[in-house]
Amino acid sequence: MMERSATSPTLHDESATSPEPRKMIRLGPRASILLVLIATAITLLLLVIPIPPARHHRLLTALLNLGHVPLFAILAWLVFGIWGRSVGTLIGLIAIVFFGEWIQIWAPGRTADWSDAEHGVVGIAIAWLLSTRASSALMIGFVIALLAFPMARAIPEIGDVVRGWKEFPILASFEHGSTLGRWKTHGATLDRRVNSAGMPIGTLTLNHEDEYPGAELVPIVTDWQKADRLVIEFSVDRPLHLFVTIRDQRSEIGYAERFSGEKSFDAGRHSWEFTVSELQKTPGGVPPDLERIDSINLFAGAQDAGAVVHLERVKLILSQNAK
Repeated sequence: MMERSATSPTLHDESATSPEPRKMIRLGPRASILLVLIATAITLLLLVIPIPPARHHRLLTALLNLGHVPLFAILAWLVFGIWGRSVGTLIGLIAIVFFGEWIQIWAPGRTADWSDAEHGVVGIAIAWLLSTRASSALMIGFVIALLAFPMARAIPEIGDVVRGWKEFPILASFEHGSTLGRWKTHGATLDRRVNSAGMPIGTLTLNHEDEYPGAELVPIVTDWQKADRLVIEFSVDRPLHLFVTIRDQRSEIGYAERFSGEKSFDAGRHSWEFTVSELQKTPGGVPPDLERIDSINLFAGAQDAGAVVHLERVKLILSQNAK
């Protein structure tokens, strides 16, 4: 019998030299397409399920935004398991991520946020890593590095929500920088600083970009039923005429259905107080829903553009029955 030549071709396991892992899920072509379509449809459906407005449910929103990572990691792991890793599957998955953000424009309570799309891409990258043959230690290191990006966004948001619940009835102070996330400026800038007395404050600089420059506070706790008074503590460097409006969460609400107040202040430190009975008086006679407060808007007229308001604290004084 002839012996096999040393140079003769031998059978070998292609998987030992293949740079890509074998497909983990073996299905027929039709079943593969059907399963991927179903998984994609479920992913997109989860992205367009209506949710409460983000401004009043920041914790839920932060968790859902963070959830884009595992959502697309699972979808990508399934796709890579069925069709293997390739440039085509990668591009297709990234396209699904951005399409999923785009369709959220029409979903109640949802917005097209491209930072969420970045979270989805992170999920795809994690699935790509998990389907490699890299050592466990190296893979864990890469996964942690990828997760650090979305976590760096979510943790401050979640932390401020928890802090807002703990600090209630204080609605806003500037002890922590994350509190700035509760404020939305219009025609103004708001910066966190420390005054001469060592107190952290919010410096609201009014400018000329808006007819009524100011800032809107969206409180963490929106149920004011047990409150007796609202207090805004601040100081000004020059005489200033300020306005304040308070509205509830009704989707359509005009000037006649929100509380409005105004007052002139001399230079110095002030404590502007409103009783709950005052807050329930609106031009249209429709009292705000104290269980679902939306926001406090503090602003000035265009004639006071350039002035600075040093915000110290916005708080509620609870009624004696609530203590």
